[in-house]
Amino acid sequence: MKTFLKYASIALVVQVLLLIIVSIVQSEVPGDSIIAGYLMLYEPFISLIYRTGHYTGEAGIIEPLFKGVPLGVFVYSVFAGAAGFVIKRSFP
Repeated sequence: MKTFLKYASIALVVQVLLLIIVSIVQSEVPGDSIIAGYLMLYEPFISLIYRTGHYTGEAGIIEPLFKGVPLGVFVYSVFAGAAGFVIKRSFP
């Protein structure tokens, strides 16, 4: 369990730092190609939130992004923790 939490927390911190760095870089570069490319990683979760939320109007633009990215970060962190646990357990 300790191994799982260690790898999951490392993955969570790395993803959050990358989101912050990409946001800072995007604010200095014209256009939206950098952040759009990075957010494609979280597109399945954004789409899931959009389809299940029944949003209308401007909420359909903003809410899925604000809820889908944290969900994606969490799910990818859990996957990374599970992968780290399995790899660590397979190769002692």
